[in-house]
Amino acid sequence: MLLSFTVSNFLSFKEETVLNMIRGKSQFMTNHVLVDTENKRTELLPVAVMHGSNASGKSNLISALVFMRDIVLRGVIPGGETGVIPFLLDKNKQKEPSRFEVVFKQDGVVYTYGFVASTDRIHEEWLLGYFSNQESLIFERVTSDTGKAMIKCGNRLLKEKGKKFLEVYASGTRQEKLFVTEAFAQNTKTVEPIINWFQTSLVIITSENVFTSLELNSSGDSDFRSFLEEFLKAANTGISDVICSEETFVPTKHLRGISREVVADIITELSRRGNGILNVNMPGATAVLKKTDSGIKYLEMRFGHAGTDGEVFHVKKDMESQGTKRLIQITLALNAARSKDIVLVVDRLDRNLHTSITKFFVQTFLASVIDEEHRSQLIFTTHDTNLLDKTLFREDEIWFLEKDKEGASHISSLEEYKQNKGFRSENGNETHLWLGG
Repeated sequence: MLLSFTVSNFLSFKEETVLNMIRGKSQFMTNHVLVDTENKRTELLPVAVMHGSNASGKSNLISALVFMRDIVLRGVIPGGETGVIPFLLDKNKQKEPSRFEVVFKQDGVVYTYGFVASTDRIHEEWLLGYFSNQESLIFERVTSDTGKAMIKCGNRLLKEKGKKFLEVYASGTRQEKLFVTEAFAQNTKTVEPIINWFQTSLVIITSENVFTSLELNSSGDSDFRSFLEEFLKAANTGISDVICSEETFVPTKHLRGISREVVADIITELSRRGNGILNVNMPGATAVLKKTDSGIKYLEMRFGHAGTDGEVFHVKKDMESQGTKRLIQITLALNAARSKDIVLVVDRLDRNLHTSITKFFVQTFLASVIDEEHRSQLIFTTHDTNLLDKTLFREDEIWFLEKDKEGASHISSLEEYKQNKGFRSENGNETHLWLGG
């Protein structure tokens, strides 16, 4: 679970900016507070909705989290640039490095991991953890002006690898590469929870994401197909049922109009994929192909709609409205949040969706967390003020983003905003300010 994410001097964020998932002072909707007493006690919120006008910084905040995830998991090619983009509207900030830090709880341990980076190097990097009620240093890394990485390790890492082995790690870590990435590549168990959190627990859906495994999940998981079917019914999409078929791939049938050369390239690409799944999406041809021991299979989803005489007609996904297709896609992520503990981050959750549908999505997610005691979190951006509803969210779950006169983005929760502005009634009680609901 995510406790907080901090970024500074990156894209439109000039100063330190913190998205905090730790509960505030409000006693409203206490059932939203997820309490975990293992090691360091945490009281976290299951949801955060970020609202702001166009170009306020909502997507940039998610981009910062995407950048942090990608550089941890993918690293940087030798001699390449880190990809950091500092705040460009201030000459001084252009010359300064950017800072990223995430605090999360994984397997009962609260970890703090972060780094300071410029375009050509990692200046600092740190990892700490609460393995009891006291925080311990796992490692701290500083890169000198000459590009040499110096690592200070805590007892946990020293016990696993030994001082001399870690000295080799330090000297072999390139200035543009993270030490946590290097240590994981060397099978260091101590850093595995950090890599695992970024790889499996953090799920980020940008506005451009396409879910390539939807047909695969529906074909191989009857429980998911049933959930998708019931969810689409409850959302009043007009869909009565969902079927997924699997048949032998025939290029002339399934990729009509595509040249043999392109089909050959598609098959070659499929053979290279470890998971044996390929989503084909090009003008005139869409297909989901699966490599099996018996050959290539073509997967297809169809959605049932009742006709005028009550007969059900099944149509391809491509024939559905943009809103329904969007809802079908994000339902895959919603199902994942119901089945395992993840941090689900969605940019523009309400894209192509009516307010009532978006609310239903959020309500379904919250029900799975509150009623079924899952420990997933949902963080999303929106333009829709009608979503800022007192029946859905606590004040510390609503966040506003805005830019100042210098073009820098700032974020604050509704609870912080009210405290700073002094919203009080005459008898001293707190006055509730809601934009919707």
